[in-house]
Amino acid sequence: MWLAADGQRYNVQQDLMQHELADPQKWDMNLWDLHKDEEIMFTHRFLQWQVADDYGRPTYWTRMGSKTNYAANFFQNMSSCSPIVGFCGKMMPIGDWASEAVGKYQYDPMGTYQLGVGLGGDIPTLHDAPHRAYTIKVDDDGNGALHTMLNTWEGSPSHKDTTVVVETCPSTGCYPPPQPPEGEVDKEFSLWSQPQTWYNTTYDVRNPINELEIDVSQSTLARTIYKIVKQVQWAGQIPSSFDDVWIPKWRKWFSI
Repeated sequence: MWLAADGQRYNVQQDLMQHELADPQKWDMNLWDLHKDEEIMFTHRFLQWQVADDYGRPTYWTRMGSKTNYAANFFQNMSSCSPIVGFCGKMMPIGDWASEAVGKYQYDPMGTYQLGVGLGGDIPTLHDAPHRAYTIKVDDDGNGALHTMLNTWEGSPSHKDTTVVVETCPSTGCYPPPQPPEGEVDKEFSLWSQPQTWYNTTYDVRNPINELEIDVSQSTLARTIYKIVKQVQWAGQIPSSFDDVWIPKWRKWFSI
């Protein structure tokens, strides 16, 4: 707990051992006596944060209540659609943030990170923006990020209690990896009735019936790794009536 002065920035360093270092997945913030026209910003340093995957599909975001909140200094280009990857809404950074009505920059002695070392630099912040809006500044090396959230009076009350939860996939679930190219076609036909036909399909991350999430421990900025959290299952070795099946586009079939 501390008393904050108007117009000042405070850096709080936690003395943690190496094995204790971990990004927060959930935290609570309590503000007392926040008055009209006052704005307080909190910046968290994340060791790993990914605004979007390799294809521009949104990934990390913060949930406060039931609302999905993406970083205010990025926008979803809904006209950008990819039939190969199977989505619309590519996440793109806003180029000139200071030209935005709610955007500005503020210098901080730990405002830029390179290889885990904090250096001086400008942080994208918010002004006259909605309560709990936030910005993301990705590290120069692309690994972590600075998460800066705005807290305002916004009508009432003057005491603000906020629970922030970090989500690593959109609220609708993780995106499946893109399908292999159409040219990758089996040379031989497969029989529906043969168990070997279905090998490697039920636990394949490309199976759209499986539910996925990003494997944070294995992923990097250059490559997103998915893991299966709920796998399609059948009573036998092959699917039967009313079972859900995934037939890869590159496989040739005989339905006997």
